[in-house]
Amino acid sequence: EMCIRDSQHQGEVREEEKIHQVKGVERFMQLKDLKSKQEAEKAQREEQVFHLEKKYDPAKHELYTVPKPFDLSKPSQARRRELMEEVMRHQMKDCTFKPNTLEGRNREIIRQLIDGPES
Repeated sequence: EMCIRDSQHQGEVREEEKIHQVKGVERFMQLKDLKSKQEAEKAQREEQVFHLEKKYDPAKHELYTVPKPFDLSKPSQARRRELMEEVMRHQMKDCTFKPNTLEGRNREIIRQLIDGPES
């Protein structure tokens, strides 16, 4: 009987050896594992994105935010008037009401020449 059993075991090839004998099986198994991992990740992402009701906690949303009016600071009328006067003074400083042109200077020089050195 021992010889028979040994001969039976010699004829049989282990399952692992069969897998290694077929070309491309390892790559197929890698791709199969990769696909199952991708599907698991996809299911996890869908769970996070589309099943928000599972994450919803009603206790957090019982209190509502109470809106308050904006507190925008506005200058008082006196301060506003003071600023406007300051701006006007600054603008009026350049305003002489006498045009300062070359023609005016030239006219003054001509008048001095005509009148002579006496004036």
